[in-house]
Amino acid sequence: MKIYFVRHADAEDLPDDAARKLTAKGKDQSIKLGKFFRSNNIYFDAVYASPLIRAVQTAEYIVFTLEPDKKPQIHQTEFLLNDTPQEQFDTFIKSIMNHKDVMLVGHAPSMDERVMKMLGIATKSSFKMPKASVACVETTDGLTGILNFFISHKLL
Repeated sequence: MKIYFVRHADAEDLPDDAARKLTAKGKDQSIKLGKFFRSNNIYFDAVYASPLIRAVQTAEYIVFTLEPDKKPQIHQTEFLLNDTPQEQFDTFIKSIMNHKDVMLVGHAPSMDERVMKMLGIATKSSFKMPKASVACVETTDGLTGILNFFISHKLL
């Protein structure tokens, strides 16, 4: 399975973290990610997003740009929130191993940490995902994997 870890795009700076929506810049970043996936023939069997609005909006813009004729089917899951313990995240990943290509949209620092764990990177400062970036990790067991590519929004 290939897991496309996506950190949400640029969002408003508000005191209520859960209410932060994408900015115009964030919408543009998400659309560019969708165009990147489409131009590289990357389509998803399943899309999961944190229930926070900025992650859901990022996923929606990506999926709509990728397949404008289809209604986005985005599964919101608390497993993509920062406070989800690693063991629960691992259980979640094992539960979706029947898919071939999955996009997960979440937050820092947990997206960085999940990718680093799968790649066997121990030093916390070794891998950082800026907003609107994607790391594609291929896994056969849901616990370990290899990095196929990493794209920062600046490269799009």
